[in-house]
Amino acid sequence: MTSMKNPIDVKESISPKVEENYSKWGKVWPVLFFLLLGIGHAILQKLAFILEADGLPKYGYHKFRKPWFITTLTFLGMACATPVYAIVQFIEAKNGHIWPTIQSLSFKEYAEFAIPAFSDAFENIISAVCIAFVGVSIDSMMKSGTLIGVSLISRFFFKILYPKYKWWSIAVVFFALIMVGAAGIINSKSSSTITTGPLWTGVIIVLKLVSQLGYSVRISYEEYFTQIKGYHPVMICGLEGTWTFIMTGLVFMPMVQFLPSEEGNGIHEDSFDSFLMMGNNHVIIITVVLLWACGLSYNCVSTVLIGRTSAIIHTLVEAFRTFLIWMIQFMMFYSFRTNENLYQYRLLGEEWEMGSYIQLAGFIIMNIGILAYNGVPHYPCFRYKTDEERAEEAKVKLEGGNLDDIDKVKKPDLDETHENTETTDITAEAIDNHSDNSDSDNVSVRSMSIDSSYGTESDDPEDPR
Repeated sequence: MTSMKNPIDVKESISPKVEENYSKWGKVWPVLFFLLLGIGHAILQKLAFILEADGLPKYGYHKFRKPWFITTLTFLGMACATPVYAIVQFIEAKNGHIWPTIQSLSFKEYAEFAIPAFSDAFENIISAVCIAFVGVSIDSMMKSGTLIGVSLISRFFFKILYPKYKWWSIAVVFFALIMVGAAGIINSKSSSTITTGPLWTGVIIVLKLVSQLGYSVRISYEEYFTQIKGYHPVMICGLEGTWTFIMTGLVFMPMVQFLPSEEGNGIHEDSFDSFLMMGNNHVIIITVVLLWACGLSYNCVSTVLIGRTSAIIHTLVEAFRTFLIWMIQFMMFYSFRTNENLYQYRLLGEEWEMGSYIQLAGFIIMNIGILAYNGVPHYPCFRYKTDEERAEEAKVKLEGGNLDDIDKVKKPDLDETHENTETTDITAEAIDNHSDNSDSDNVSVRSMSIDSSYGTESDDPEDPR
């Protein structure tokens, strides 16, 4: 992530941010399509993993459990957004909107997309494995670990300070994730929809939690690309997809082809077998084509959502999508298992087991933590910034400065040095230099989905900050 490290010469390396006043519908439709396409993509992935067909003779008649192939296919769909962007550019130009062209990007700017692409590749393959062996609901709930990843990156990489209520909220979300993971391990002993034992279920869940650090890097960069650099969402989707397709299709797929392990266990995967299975089952072909289309449209809509709202809104919408997916899966399992024609598709759903009570409690606690992180509601044991303080900071930011950062120019950080030092005067040159760098500070803070107004907020009511 060195390309986002402070300070950055914003005026030279960052295109002017595209200011858009979106209508209410302009912000609502990305949410609706994100929910619909996200649910559809998750269900289609699960469907692909339970379909069966003949492949290579040595494997016999078996399930299309190909997480690496499905992940690569999704990224191929994203990569196809690159030629689509040429059409979008032409249409937008006729309407008077000029967007940056791919040809205008420098090599450094193009290479920036490799960072979120690698993070996305890691998260997506773990997600596919989790869906194949553990379940869609567990995978979706564990995505809330993004909040923890974003916060830790901001704190330890960008040195952003947090008020106590945010740390408390992060701890609540982490505890909730442990509950959700424990529920998956408990259910693996009896659930027919979890296809691996407790040990491997635990390993997959831990990897899923770790992979959310990569996912937080991706959505943070996407917010940086859309809201700071002013790139079009379709271009972002296409360039990220190109990088991820190169990584998975040309590097990872050949590697797993020759790894010494059993076919269909998420480690070894025979690509020749995958194409033979598609040729022997037309339902697999239809599912694969739909997954490709979802890979293109869903990721574009996801980027639009971040560009028109924020990465934290993206996280909240994902939490609601998780609830919808879970309810749909319960309905599918209990309706399909009593229907002779649909019985074989019951594994698309999820059954209620003893661990589901823990999972439900974890999901509720998780959402309480996410809301608390955003200051909803205000708990009396914590200090929150007043409306007047926020209004004053917003006024300063509009004028090109930042109260907290100017305070840092005025005086050393007494909290860290614990020494009394004299306050230095602010010269005109110092303010000019700070103004040049303040945008880069906001790039870092904003891109990590944390409002810079929280950067030095304290829970102590007596703190003059």
